[in-house]
Amino acid sequence: MVRPVAPEEAAVEAVAAEVAEAVVEAEAVVEAVVEAEAVVEAVVVLFL
Repeated sequence: MVRPVAPEEAAVEAVAAEVAEAVVEAEAVVEAVVEAEAVVEAVVVLFL
Protein backbone atom coordinates (compact mmCIF):
# COMPACT_ATOMS: atom_id res chain seq x y z
CA MET A 1 0.00 0.00 0.00
CA VAL A 2 1.27 3.47 -0.86
CA ARG A 3 1.66 5.87 2.04
CA PRO A 4 -0.08 9.22 1.55
CA VAL A 5 2.35 12.12 1.18
CA ALA A 6 1.80 15.37 3.03
CA PRO A 7 1.86 18.50 0.83
CA GLU A 8 4.86 19.80 2.80
CA GLU A 9 6.76 16.58 2.18
CA ALA A 10 5.96 16.72 -1.53
CA ALA A 11 7.18 20.32 -1.65
CA VAL A 12 10.42 19.39 0.10
CA GLU A 13 10.95 16.52 -2.33
CA ALA A 14 10.32 18.85 -5.29
CA VAL A 15 12.85 21.38 -3.96
CA ALA A 16 15.35 18.60 -3.29
CA ALA A 17 14.97 17.40 -6.87
CA GLU A 18 15.56 20.93 -8.17
CA VAL A 19 18.63 21.32 -5.97
CA ALA A 20 20.00 18.01 -7.19
CA GLU A 21 19.48 19.13 -10.80
CA ALA A 22 21.21 22.45 -10.05
CA VAL A 23 24.16 20.60 -8.53
CA VAL A 24 24.51 18.48 -11.67
CA GLU A 25 24.41 21.62 -13.82
CA ALA A 26 26.97 23.34 -11.58
CA GLU A 27 29.28 20.33 -11.85
CA ALA A 28 29.03 20.56 -15.65
CA VAL A 29 29.92 24.27 -15.50
CA VAL A 30 32.92 23.55 -13.27
CA GLU A 31 34.07 20.84 -15.67
CA ALA A 32 33.76 23.26 -18.61
CA VAL A 33 35.75 25.90 -16.73
CA VAL A 34 38.49 23.39 -15.93
CA GLU A 35 38.65 22.37 -19.59
CA ALA A 36 38.75 26.02 -20.68
CA GLU A 37 41.55 26.67 -18.20
CA ALA A 38 43.55 23.81 -19.71
CA VAL A 39 43.06 25.29 -23.19
CA VAL A 40 44.17 28.73 -22.01
CA GLU A 41 47.26 27.23 -20.38
CA ALA A 42 48.10 25.38 -23.60
CA VAL A 43 47.76 28.56 -25.64
CA VAL A 44 49.93 30.48 -23.18
CA VAL A 45 52.61 27.78 -23.37
CA LEU A 46 52.50 27.94 -27.17
CA PHE A 47 53.09 31.68 -27.28
CA LEU A 48 55.73 31.94 -24.55
